[in-house]
Amino acid sequence: HTEVVELLLQQKLDVNDIAKSGGTALMFAAGGGFNATVDALLASGADVDVVVKGEEEYKTRVAQEVLQGKEGVESHKDGLTALMLAAQSG
Repeated sequence: HTEVVELLLQQKLDVNDIAKSGGTALMFAAGGGFNATVDALLASGADVDVVVKGEEEYKTRVAQEVLQGKEGVESHKDGLTALMLAAQSG
């Protein structure tokens, strides 16, 4: 993950770009326990204070998939930060 992140950062992509889920690369790396990737993102100016706020379309789709009982769908929660996600993941 770290090599890919470093390659993308070299292409001048915004380190704080937000996905439709409301998450940032830092959040995904922190939640996944990818410490070297977290370090690379922080060194590139990743904002630790961003709070998850998913787009309505995304949240509606996730809610529908959960109601349909689809496997592998993670419930969505707004209001989390990278630190909270890291703590939840241990």
